[in-house]
Amino acid sequence: MLTPLGRLDKYAASENVFNRQMVARSLLDTLREVCDD
Repeated sequence: MLTPLGRLDKYAASENVFNRQMVARSLLDTLREVCDD
């Protein structure tokens, strides 16, 4: 399973428009994880 940062990198580099739209969700997941730590 990818970490939130791993997902962010994967989706940002994708040529698929839907995957690029997932970057925002991954970024929110990352910020939540940072806040919880």
